[in-house]
Amino acid sequence: MHKQEWFERWFGDEYKALYPHRDETQAHEQVGALIQSLSASPSWRVLDVGCGSGRHLQSFQHRGFQHAFGIDLSSVLLQDARTANVSVARADMRHLPFAEGSFDLLTSFFTSFGYFATPDEDLYVLREFCRTLKPDGCIFLDLPNPPLVIQGLVAHDTQKIGNDTIQVDRFLEGDQVVKRIRCGNGGDMYEERVRLYSLSALQPGLDRLKLSLLRIFGDERGAEFAPQTSPRMGLLLRRN
Repeated sequence: MHKQEWFERWFGDEYKALYPHRDETQAHEQVGALIQSLSASPSWRVLDVGCGSGRHLQSFQHRGFQHAFGIDLSSVLLQDARTANVSVARADMRHLPFAEGSFDLLTSFFTSFGYFATPDEDLYVLREFCRTLKPDGCIFLDLPNPPLVIQGLVAHDTQKIGNDTIQVDRFLEGDQVVKRIRCGNGGDMYEERVRLYSLSALQPGLDRLKLSLLRIFGDERGAEFAPQTSPRMGLLLRRN
């Protein structure tokens, strides 16, 4: 019997209840900064991996990108994306259902990379991303900046959602940030696990996959990256 991974269990109705509001303006600004940095043409084919409810896809669409597609594993979030009238499919990022060289740009927004049990599995995902790219195609990995995550880690908090109390515990386990979420008294326990990647930790894998670094974004508006103060580490990569 298949044992569900944490990411197969978590991104459903409980996730939506805990994170009810996602910032459409932020998504629009982030997509705008990326397009401007690449001088991307609306004729480009774009794949958003881990697209969730499709807010970044909507921004591409509003800017005239008619060949922007998304994949996600969560049927709950994909239903929201379909309601938003964007093109999506249910798929595992480890096995993208697209031919080699299908896309000009692949995006992974909002910390959708680093979910797997080992760094080798994460690297396999990155290899799969590369497979779907055209020569000279680009990847955008929207990652947290590890020092800022570690510095700002809140060990425990509680939230009231309706009649339920949501308890959240956070801790470091090796190179992963672990978040455990209990919904209600005696309710279900969910977990998030995300590996924190420094650029130096990722660099050998990028070299093996022949990915060159074009730019690092320090936040979701496209600011320059400052290693000790930037909240994000958005890597813009090109397939050589």
